[in-house]
Amino acid sequence: MNPPGLELTAWRVAALAVSAFLAGFAKTGVVGAGAIITPLMASAFPAGFSLGFMLPLYLAGDLFVIGVLKRRPLWKTLRKAVFWGLIGVLAGWRAAGIIAGIPGPGSEARLRTAVGIIMALVVGIGTYVSRHPELALEGGGGGERAREAGPDRVRTWYAASLGTFGGLASMLTNSGGPIWGLYYSSLGLEVREVINTSAWCYFLLTLLKIPLSANLGFLDWSLQRLNLFLTPLMILGLLAGGKLSDRIGKKTFGEMVRVLAAGGSIYMILS
Repeated sequence: MNPPGLELTAWRVAALAVSAFLAGFAKTGVVGAGAIITPLMASAFPAGFSLGFMLPLYLAGDLFVIGVLKRRPLWKTLRKAVFWGLIGVLAGWRAAGIIAGIPGPGSEARLRTAVGIIMALVVGIGTYVSRHPELALEGGGGGERAREAGPDRVRTWYAASLGTFGGLASMLTNSGGPIWGLYYSSLGLEVREVINTSAWCYFLLTLLKIPLSANLGFLDWSLQRLNLFLTPLMILGLLAGGKLSDRIGKKTFGEMVRVLAAGGSIYMILS
């Protein structure tokens, strides 16, 4: 069951297996752990395959979290960020089409470097805002105030910048997870609230990314049989992530998201 033109070597099988597990783990455990998937898949497969192949698996994971685990988001917090996230996805689609049309080697490396720089910038912004929540929320404060906030209480500059960056990175390299994790955790939300709201955010963005990726030629439906074999590993990751998120505090969770995002950005800049 090899993908057309690709031999499934032991390394590629391992990359697929680990990526499937992490795809689930990142959705219910540490939002941002999925930052490892992008460089892992890119090191084992061509750019188009590595970007498009995982999308239906991601969507299945989101549906599992939303439908089976019955996770409910903070709708007011979600709406504003997703609006800007959708704009970022559309911008990423246009940018990917332009980059794909540039002749010569090196476009993929330049793309990873650009997204790595964006992620590093977001890590800095998110870390600073988590210590100064008045910059992100009108009236200051996070946590309970963020839960009670209407969509306009999150300052527009913050939702627009991180939301657009998150959508852009998600469309270009499937690495928007750390940015969204930083956005929600920096608002002082509880771990479960970050995970639940992020799941809906990913679901809505992935619904748009799938047809756009197919338009760019990144998504080959003939390869999706492989995802049937990877789904059990993703479900195992979902369950493992859920166990972990029940045991870690809000502060530890936020630090883990920042460390993973920073590590992912460094790798993407240097690779």
